[in-house]
Amino acid sequence: MKYQLIIILIFSVFLNSFSQNYLSIKPNAVSYFYATGDISVSPIRIDSIKTHSDSTDYYSFCMIRPINNESFTTKGASWIGKKMVDCGNGMNLFFNKEIDTIFIKTNAQFNESWIMFTFLNGNYVEATISAFTNETFIGISDSIKTISLQVKDNGGSNISNLLNSITLKLSKNYGFSKIINFYEFPFDASPTGYYPTSNELEIIGISNPITGWQNITLSDVYSMNVGDEIQLLRNYYLPLPPSNYTIVNEKTINKYLTRTENFLHDTVTFSIDRCFWRKQQYYPSTPQFITNHDTLTEKYPLKGEFDKLPLEPIFDGSFYGFYNKIDSNGVQPDIIFHGINDTLSPVLVEGWNYIYFNYNLGTTYTNYGFYGDQDILSYNFYNVNGTIWGTPYICDSLLVDTLLNVGLTIFETGINIYPNPANNLIYIDINDKSTSDFNIQIYDMQGRLLLTNQITESNEQIDISIIPQGIYLTKITNQKTSSNYKLIISR
Repeated sequence: MKYQLIIILIFSVFLNSFSQNYLSIKPNAVSYFYATGDISVSPIRIDSIKTHSDSTDYYSFCMIRPINNESFTTKGASWIGKKMVDCGNGMNLFFNKEIDTIFIKTNAQFNESWIMFTFLNGNYVEATISAFTNETFIGISDSIKTISLQVKDNGGSNISNLLNSITLKLSKNYGFSKIINFYEFPFDASPTGYYPTSNELEIIGISNPITGWQNITLSDVYSMNVGDEIQLLRNYYLPLPPSNYTIVNEKTINKYLTRTENFLHDTVTFSIDRCFWRKQQYYPSTPQFITNHDTLTEKYPLKGEFDKLPLEPIFDGSFYGFYNKIDSNGVQPDIIFHGINDTLSPVLVEGWNYIYFNYNLGTTYTNYGFYGDQDILSYNFYNVNGTIWGTPYICDSLLVDTLLNVGLTIFETGINIYPNPANNLIYIDINDKSTSDFNIQIYDMQGRLLLTNQITESNEQIDISIIPQGIYLTKITNQKTSSNYKLIISR
């Protein structure tokens, strides 16, 4: 009898522990979520809390959302919905873009089920606690409740639905470790607006405690110190119909001599020893060379709109937009909006203008214009905070490179891809064919290789009829270097 009593007491303690309220959102932390294939991290940050007598409302930061077919607002709902309501009894309420309620029962026990969502026709989504485990994620361990979904008709019978394959994971102390896009749930309509968030996402970082992926800030970007060295390579190409073009190549060595922050710690000033080489040529004219070796001063902000979270609206004084951030080494601005007050309209920005902010290394960029022009700034070498990458330029060699006329890039071989936009065929002209053959690869915007071809003629014809119309990245390489071009296929 004593043994039976002990077993009952142990089971009671276990059951009571399991039925405790778990967190759906950790309000005193920024949580970062990501799904493979997304072009951005999706954060949750509770900006405001409203307390009622029987519940508490939690609001994450606003996002740019459509008002109608032409106008948008900067005060739209988060990807987790307009708000999360903690009812105080273990039930948390989320809301989709139609303001339909989604129920998450945080204190549900193992095998317990509840109605999570109801469709207009009476069908519903049943949620069930299907597992109770201890798991390690982003370097921390916690108790996890796994929530499985099953769609049922209004008579209670199981029916086939894509939602049946979805699971959520609720941790005891850190909120969802696996979450859904509550704003778009139940995913039976096209996504609204321009945000790239997937249906299911997993946690990749949290700010309290600091672990996993963290939002990169300007202080992280411009953290170079005395003795660091960064070398840059810039290639600029501008086609001038029918057959002329301008080429600019630049090589820069930056050695950091001093670093000074102002008393507000919102600006940093560097003294830099700079060695500079530039070649500019308007084909078919003779190239012009410029070299210089001097000391200069550069000043950078340590705070600004870049410090915003991914997907959070930014305003630069003229335009609204938001950043996509995939990892801590790169970022690019995405859709840009322009308008008055809170009503915005999307505008088309010429070409693709990607700015990359890098930990400890400042910025680089890739600009593709609509007319085939491109301007690319990349790293050649760096030695920063003890991390070394690349093969360095030698300043003395750059300064005499003007006379030797060496260091040509693929831009200088005179490559021309036409027509662009193209239909079923493109032609590649190489004016100064080297002894090593060139190769062409065409990628879609997700980085998938669609076509590869060896170029063996100075005027090569490539059949692209198997590729659907759209915008693609074309890479032309040889044994020495490579170059990227934007290709538009229109039929």
